[in-house]
Amino acid sequence: MQRKNIFCLSIVVFFLFYSNSLAGPFGLSMGMSKAQCEKVCDLKLVKPYVYIFETEKVPNPHYAFEKFLLFITPTQGLYKLRAIGDTISTSQDGNEIKLKFPDGHPKSPTCGHLKIPH
Repeated sequence: MQRKNIFCLSIVVFFLFYSNSLAGPFGLSMGMSKAQCEKVCDLKLVKPYVYIFETEKVPNPHYAFEKFLLFITPTQGLYKLRAIGDTISTSQDGNEIKLKFPDGHPKSPTCGHLKIPH
């Protein structure tokens, strides 16, 4: 009986770790319902009837992004995620951007083993 309990416990632990490894970028997965997203994110409705939500908190954040837009419909669930990076305050001529990116484009942040193209 004790072996059976240990076996069942090991199966449960395996599936907990396995399901976390299947999570998509930032710890969110395509198809998640609004209720599931609300459990792990502080959602704020941005555009009613278009199902766009904003959050600054995701399960697996990345330092290069400060805000996230989640597109969630009642039928599809989470179908699109837009990560928004650093806000750069600029003057009319945009000198601050030229100073931050002297080569004309930002360096690509990396997410684990994936390189995000610029």
